[in-house]
Amino acid sequence: AVQKYVLSMGKEILLVGLLLRDTEPNELDVKSRTGYLAKKLSDPTRVELHAWYLPFPIREWAQLLDGGGT
Repeated sequence: AVQKYVLSMGKEILLVGLLLRDTEPNELDVKSRTGYLAKKLSDPTRVELHAWYLPFPIREWAQLLDGGGT
């Protein structure tokens, strides 16, 4: 992996982004960011953006992580 990175002069990387929301799904949440990154990054750099829309209000997330249910 290091050899590929060095030989690509720092361009062969994978950037992963994750967006967590407690709202209705909306393509616009990631569309503008993907457009911006597509203009700034070139092959062989890869980008993956994931948006997860959870059916619980954000104020309940800590309780859910601690094993509590709603």
